[in-house]
This record gives sequence, C-alpha cells and structure tokens, in this order.
Amino acid sequence: MKKICDPNRRTVLKGLSWTMGITGLGLTPLLSSCLTREAIPDQGIRTLKGTAWLDGIPLQPGMQPKPGSTITTDVGASVTMVMGSDAFLIHEYSEVFLLPRPLAMSQVGEARVADVQPEQSATVTAVGTVLGYSLKRGRILSVFSPGLRTLQTPNATIGIRGTGTYLEYQPGRTYLCTCYGTTTIQSLQDPTARETITAQHHDAPRFIHDVGSGKEFLEKAPMINHTDDELVMLEGLVGRRPPFDDRSGNHHSY
Repeated sequence: MKKICDPNRRTVLKGLSWTMGITGLGLTPLLSSCLTREAIPDQGIRTLKGTAWLDGIPLQPGMQPKPGSTITTDVGASVTMVMGSDAFLIHEYSEVFLLPRPLAMSQVGEARVADVQPEQSATVTAVGTVLGYSLKRGRILSVFSPGLRTLQTPNATIGIRGTGTYLEYQPGRTYLCTCYGTTTIQSLQDPTARETITAQHHDAPRFIHDVGSGKEFLEKAPMINHTDDELVMLEGLVGRRPPFDDRSGNHHSY
C-alpha cells in the first residue's frame, strides 16, 4: 500500500500552518485530511498473464491506465488492475474503454446511478477512481467502492453504486451478474426497457438482448464464468472483503 501523504509533504503542511498563524487553533482542514486519511491501494496494473495493450502500447505490470484509456487483451490473456479504490479482472479477448468523467455522467441517461443512490453526489471517492467503463467485447469482473458509476455495452447501460459486478458482451447479448449491491439496467435501444436489481449473492443474473432479437430484453440467467474466490481476490487488492465473506475461508465457486 502507498501512503497518500509522505513525510516531506506533512512537514511542509505543518510549516504552512505555523506560517499562517493557526497552530493554536488546531490542524487546518488540508493538514488534518492528510494526516488522517487511510493509505490507498497500490495503483495500476497489478498482474498480467499473456499479451495485452494499453492504448496500443504493450501492457506491463505497474502501468497506470487513466480515464480515456482503452485496454485490450489477447486470447489467453488476463489482467488485474486497481484504480482508486476499485479493482478489476479483465479476461481474454476483451476490450475495455475507461470512461472519462463527462462521458460517464452523460451516458447514464434514464438509468442514472442517482436513481439507485440519490443521497450521494457524483463526486468520486478516491484518487484515480474511474467513473465507469464501456465493454466493447469480452468479460470483466469488477468491485467498486461507494460512489456513482456507469457501465456500458453496445446494447445496455448499467448504473451502479458500490458493488460487485460481472459483465460479458458478445454480439447481440450482454450478460450481467450483480454479485452484490444494486444495479439499474437500461436498454440503449429502448429507453423504456429497464430494471433495478438488488442482490446479496449472485441473486439475479440477467441476459440483456438486443431489441428486435425476438427475445425479451431482460431474461433470467444462471450464474456463470466467475467465482467468489475471484471476488475475494479483487476486494483484497483494495483492502476490503466482499459481504458474503465470513472470514472462515469457505468461499463458493461456480
């Protein structure tokens, strides 16, 4: 874990507080925040298996993707990464575009995350936090800290609050498992087609079909292609445990 404030910065801030003549009144808000905030997780690419790219450049552990970046993985590849207090496992043959803030907030549309969590503002909760991503193809497992996020595939927008989600896209169909937490799903092709799901433990996976496919927009689905052990691993990267983890080590796999 990396500390948010190093000793040199603390020394400078302390000196500033003396210079401003406020040492007798307690710490300044900036200094107090610096000294009391917890360490944030190590950022960027944590593990890499196989071949992947960041904006067309070969990916390496330690690289730090930013909003507006695209990550692509080759066949047989996988990537784990941390941004802010969120963590991601990107599987093989996937393409993930990390949404810049204005795009993330504008693309939520009627499935606004505010519909799910109206008491929170649109501010992010940790340095480097991404406000969402667009999955162009492939598979991604994600765990999020509290806050507003937008996920998107070519046929759906998903508004979420802090939660765990598994998302797949193949032409004509999205698969979403709300592993825990709340999501609001909306069709990009039919704004009236939407559903809000609250799950405790993979309670309500959904297939999301193209409008005009001859199938219902939302179809109940089984829990596939991800495991509780992977969720435990991702939450561990950001210093948390998933809500189903009872500390016993008895994690379910599917």
